[in-house]
Amino acid sequence: MIVHADCDAFYVSCERVFNPSLVGKPVVILSNGDHTIVALSKEAKALGIKRGDNIKKTMMLYGQYGVVPLSSNYTLYGDMSSRVMEVFGAYTPDMEFYSIDEAFANLYSHKYVDIDNYVMDAKKRILQYTGIPVSIGIGQTKALAKTATKYAKKETDNGFYRIKNDDDRIRLLKWLPVGDVWGIGGKYNEKLLAMGIQSAYDFSMMPGDRVNELMTIVGYRLWCELNGKEKIAFEYEVPNKKGIGSAKGFGIKVTEQIELQEAMEVYLSRCCDKLRGQNLACKQIYVFIQTNPFATDEPQYYKGIEVELPVATYHTHILKEEANKLLKKIYRKGFNYKRIGVFLSRLVPIGAIQSNLFDNPNTERNAKLTAVLDAMNNRYGRDKLRFASMGYKHDWKARAEKLSLHFTTDKDDIIVIQ
Repeated sequence: MIVHADCDAFYVSCERVFNPSLVGKPVVILSNGDHTIVALSKEAKALGIKRGDNIKKTMMLYGQYGVVPLSSNYTLYGDMSSRVMEVFGAYTPDMEFYSIDEAFANLYSHKYVDIDNYVMDAKKRILQYTGIPVSIGIGQTKALAKTATKYAKKETDNGFYRIKNDDDRIRLLKWLPVGDVWGIGGKYNEKLLAMGIQSAYDFSMMPGDRVNELMTIVGYRLWCELNGKEKIAFEYEVPNKKGIGSAKGFGIKVTEQIELQEAMEVYLSRCCDKLRGQNLACKQIYVFIQTNPFATDEPQYYKGIEVELPVATYHTHILKEEANKLLKKIYRKGFNYKRIGVFLSRLVPIGAIQSNLFDNPNTERNAKLTAVLDAMNNRYGRDKLRFASMGYKHDWKARAEKLSLHFTTDKDDIIVIQ
């Protein structure tokens, strides 16, 4: 059997673990810069609030209902995710970490346990050890397990549902609108609705060759899964990313190149941390700058540029030099810049870096420098050791006026019980 576990309102639940006064209140989590809503509690959904809504407009319409807006705290969410997955992973080695708040588990080898009790024990232990509520669905395939989880969230009191037989499968597929099926996006939803396909069950009853023609092999595999035939394989190892990037808006108007450079280097440093964390190096770097497209009374400018490196690298100081060259080429005076971004691509494993005649002669020295940088920051905290050009004050930083503390990752933010 395939088990799918999905944390309930994960970002909001993380905040509630350390601030119980938020329980039962309509809570919304904001994007970088505190502009739009990226996550919300079921109480907020019940008011009619949706992801992507502008927070100013939302507070005007629903503020009287006690809506609580919070800045996104991704450091906290990432750490809480690791804790949830660690507890869930103790129940089976056959796991796929699908996203920050959900995972699949393969229990076909657990022949001599009561599956329902076993999974419910995992659910209770996750709540006990982390404070995060989790909904769990069980089905014959990954797509059916996802469907069972959706049903568990909306239609059960205990957040658990198992598809036990074909009658259960059919009933759930009739319950689920076709647009809510895992993997069916807005474009395919429109096409299917135009054909009279209203529910997941209607979709499952379509001829397989017609599905393949309409939605290619990906849609056909999904169709097979909904009919109980396992076609979507487990990914026990997280695949390497094709690229790593960071692009954020500024909290103030930025006009000078030095400010743009400072922000870009901070974002690049984050990308390099992720790059080395996956034991990867990059061979291509892209930088862009942009004014505010919504400030129609101001002159507009957008420009991006990329360069291919002669040798793939993972060293922050080398990539920093290349990025600064690119920024210098595209920067223009006379504009109020709102956003800058950097993207690392053409990623390769560090062990597969191919050197050539143009390789940096200080390869060993660079490796030692990067190792010291990572060791110091891993021990004492992010950016405790940094390049001076990254600056310290960061007036340009995106607004995060309602940011909670880093309760689990910063010793200064640990809750003290007196």
